[in-house]
Amino acid sequence: MKIIIFTQHFWPENFRINNIAEYLSKKSIIKKLSVFTAKPNYPKGKIFKGFKKFSFEQNKKKKIKIYRTQIIPRGKAKSINLILNYMSYVFSSLINLVRIKDNYDIVFVYCTSPIFQAIPAIVFSKIKKIPVVLWVQDLWPDSVKETGYINNFFIIKIIKFITKIIYNNCDLILVQSRQFIKPINALTKTKIRIFLNPSEFNFVKNKKFNCKSKKNRKIYYAGNIGSVQNLENLVQFCKKTALKNFKIVLFGEGRKNNG
Repeated sequence: MKIIIFTQHFWPENFRINNIAEYLSKKSIIKKLSVFTAKPNYPKGKIFKGFKKFSFEQNKKKKIKIYRTQIIPRGKAKSINLILNYMSYVFSSLINLVRIKDNYDIVFVYCTSPIFQAIPAIVFSKIKKIPVVLWVQDLWPDSVKETGYINNFFIIKIIKFITKIIYNNCDLILVQSRQFIKPINALTKTKIRIFLNPSEFNFVKNKKFNCKSKKNRKIYYAGNIGSVQNLENLVQFCKKTALKNFKIVLFGEGRKNNG
């Protein structure tokens, strides 16, 4: 089997798709594994050292062939910067699809926000006439409404319409939570399956999580630290609870991480 992964974020950025790609690269059934991605710039907002800023690149990480398309960096993650960052990935990817000369059996999309980043992968699947699997990380258009940056009803309707088109042009949708199934089912008849995000195995293995201690109760959160996660609610919960000696332990990066 030959697989190409489309993802805006990949090594050396720290996302779970890195683990998936490394795992697949070690399987004998996988004859070829490639990743189509952007120049790394998350979370600091600058293109990582060692990568060319303005040109398309091809390189390898062990057995994985990596295509890296041009992108406008996130900068300080202000709204306009993020819009330019997201849209530049979509447009530059569409332009550079012609650079992918190899043939593949399946397209796999690791879809963080925004969902529009799945568009180049779907176009590629149509050109090559191969199935596309979409692994949804954020629920759209719900996520964009939760951030509060877009409240215009007409714009939300447009985003919902585009999201529906994307879902309908996939052969399989993977979700990381059971709660994703119902709202996605309302938009599409595409088959949906649950595929949980893997944990950081080495980290979990080397940590001792004492959840039974009454002296130092802790809530562990691992994931993105951004607007959509609304971690302020978790803080309010801890303030209002009757339990004492409560600590919140956060593991992750994101635009709301000021630590």
